[in-house]
Amino acid sequence: MEGEINVTFVILDGHVEVHKYRYLYFMIIFIVYILIICSNFTIVYLIWKHQNLHEPMYIFIAALLLNSVLLSTNIYPKLLIDFLSEKQIISYKACIVQYYMFYTLGSSEFLLLSAMAYDRYVSICKPLQYPTIMRKRIVVIFLTLSWAVPACHHVVLAALCANQKLCSFTLKVIFCNNTIYKLFCVTSREITVYGLFVLLNIIVCPVFFIIFTYVAIFLICYHSCGDVRRKAAQTCLPHLLVLMNFFVLVTYDVITVRLESDFPKTARLVMTLQLILYTPLFNPIIYGLKMKEISKHLKRSLASSTTARNLGVIFDQDLSFKSHIKQISRTAFFHLRNIAKIRSILSQSDAEKLVHAFVTSRLDYCNSLLSGCPSNSLKSLQLIQNAAARVLTGTSKRDHISPSLASLHWLPIKFRIEFKALNGQAPSYLKDLIVLYRPIRPLRSQNTGLLVVPRVCKSRMGGRAFSYQAPLLWNQLPIQIRGADTLSTFTTRLKTFLFDKAYS
Repeated sequence: MEGEINVTFVILDGHVEVHKYRYLYFMIIFIVYILIICSNFTIVYLIWKHQNLHEPMYIFIAALLLNSVLLSTNIYPKLLIDFLSEKQIISYKACIVQYYMFYTLGSSEFLLLSAMAYDRYVSICKPLQYPTIMRKRIVVIFLTLSWAVPACHHVVLAALCANQKLCSFTLKVIFCNNTIYKLFCVTSREITVYGLFVLLNIIVCPVFFIIFTYVAIFLICYHSCGDVRRKAAQTCLPHLLVLMNFFVLVTYDVITVRLESDFPKTARLVMTLQLILYTPLFNPIIYGLKMKEISKHLKRSLASSTTARNLGVIFDQDLSFKSHIKQISRTAFFHLRNIAKIRSILSQSDAEKLVHAFVTSRLDYCNSLLSGCPSNSLKSLQLIQNAAARVLTGTSKRDHISPSLASLHWLPIKFRIEFKALNGQAPSYLKDLIVLYRPIRPLRSQNTGLLVVPRVCKSRMGGRAFSYQAPLLWNQLPIQIRGADTLSTFTTRLKTFLFDKAYS
């Protein structure tokens, strides 16, 4: 029976004082394993959830993080069991499976990094051809090859190892890796030759390919503008950090196997733990912090939301509409920059249509809600309108903008908001908040259509209330506008009055 156990089982003798610190080891590794699963799946979930992350670059990142979780799951559960066991042993068949999965998934990481490097190469060096080259079918092929090629290569090695005769049953490691070769009675020439073949195909060739792509990227960036360099730095730097980190860990694996007898047991344990800890734990941190889009969605997910969106309008808890104005400004400036790039080939009519569709219509949408907002909040919207007028009229930045706005018959933002607020934009149920001014004693102003302006605490934003803003704006209008007999007459007179007020 003892002989059968010696033949069937292998002792994992890489642990250091496990009987003394078993519960401490267990808690540390258990916490690390939970962190790996949670952090990696958080980034994968964000990529899956948000449509703007459904691009080849982010899909490869999700595949890389999923690969890290599989790699950890191959090692950590068995490691946790060993910490609580009296004897740290594993069956030779299970050892072969663990060895096979470890190097298959490790090799897949190199191929996934190669696919990511190629994606960055096409994106930066051939941007116009990127949608054609990096199609969905190509991405699926890359992902399939990244897992299938290492699996096919390493299954042959695993089969050769399974048929070897064993003369030793003790491994000086905490999980099964290349040190299983030291269990064989005779060093197999077939395993050595085929191992070099696998190393060349799975490690060396991808590394040289990655070096080639990044050299090409750096050469392109060197001769490009600052925007291209910034984009390259944002997307390529995380990939390079992950590649260098993983390459160092692979070097550790080679060192621990080749120079096993020259390392103290504690040093060997620390280096082995680095193999299974750094990559799965730090990859989501690197991509979560360095990739701009992922970082943005991650911050939104972790931060408690103080805003709500309804019909395209962002409401904050103070009704300051700062988030809404910021969103409008960012989107409008983006479209305006693109229109400015093609302005030279557009007719005046086409340019006005584009500006209205993508810029001024955004400034007018629900802008009556901004009535009463301080001038500082509306300043960015006015800057957008000024920039749009300069694009259409070709006005220099040094020239005053008012003549250009007047020539386009555009009211400035402040007056556009007043016009919308006074032009029947309020819901009908709010009319109960408006009270007609009736003086206690007869006055000349009693029949001029004035409204009662209530007293409010402006320090608590009472000045933003409809019951205050509506009478205030109405009472500031000339009597000929307030006394208009039809709505169309009122609208015409109101626009003329605001136009004269803005440009006189």
